[in-house]
Amino acid sequence: MACDICSKSGVPVESLLEAYQSREIRYVCTECASVINAKNSSLLSMVLKMKADLLKRFMSERRASKRLALQAALDREAAHARRR
Repeated sequence: MACDICSKSGVPVESLLEAYQSREIRYVCTECASVINAKNSSLLSMVLKMKADLLKRFMSERRASKRLALQAALDREAAHARRR
């Protein structure tokens, strides 16, 4: 069987996980698998950093909106108290 990426034949090939397979690429040689695994690791690191950054932004925005809502409630209460 030949590698579906580099077309080398006569070398051991391994099946990609189903999630990573495409119609044209299912089996890869050890060399191509090594390159794929390195790229996958790099992408996972990038995604995890982006996820952490997005979550931090979400928490900051949520905190700000909660503080604004609290301040608006306090302002309404103060205005109501002044009208009495």
